[in-house]
Amino acid sequence: MAVEGRHVVAVHGGAWDIPEPLWEASLTGVKLAALRAFEVMDAGGSAVDAVEAAVVLMEEDPVFDAVYIPFYKPGRGSVLTSAGTVEGCALIMSGSDLSTGAVACVSNLLNPVSLARRVMTKTPHALLSGQLVYIQASAGADAFARSEGVQQLPVEELITEEARRQLALYQHPMPTQVGCGGYADDAAGAVSTTGHGESLMKACLAHRVTQSLRHGEA
Repeated sequence: MAVEGRHVVAVHGGAWDIPEPLWEASLTGVKLAALRAFEVMDAGGSAVDAVEAAVVLMEEDPVFDAVYIPFYKPGRGSVLTSAGTVEGCALIMSGSDLSTGAVACVSNLLNPVSLARRVMTKTPHALLSGQLVYIQASAGADAFARSEGVQQLPVEELITEEARRQLALYQHPMPTQVGCGGYADDAAGAVSTTGHGESLMKACLAHRVTQSLRHGEA
């Protein structure tokens, strides 16, 4: 967490046992993301603008969601599903009016958070799901990304050789699982969780923590 003037920014890079060789790069990454958020707010941007900018920087930083078995190789990458596919997700929420936007199962976006922001501001929806090429499902999020000019990449650029090797060694999420979760309410606070998504969903953890903040319990 960083404090500068009247702004407070808290950034986390995921909950996992970070290998020692990645400590410095991980700490640098979250610091740079926090500083980017300050720059946006100092220039007159909103808190939501700052959040998007910070997350964009982290989405483009190879240390986050990096694979390390037993070494780290820089490059754009994503943890693969058990089907060997990339299915990213992102969530953004405004505490002022509880508006929210999210995308799931997007396979070729450099910055899923920017598409989530557009879902929040330019559609009546809260969640759009991308195209699942292995079952030819609806291309809702992908089509919206193209219409909004959100940068798309060949899926191959989001898969590293180390991610493929990790897939062969470890169990990964089944396709279509959505990461979870977050909640923001200006009357209480904001929460961003990370970890085992299914457990977080069962408890509606982000909302429960926010309500605890509201009632002075946390």
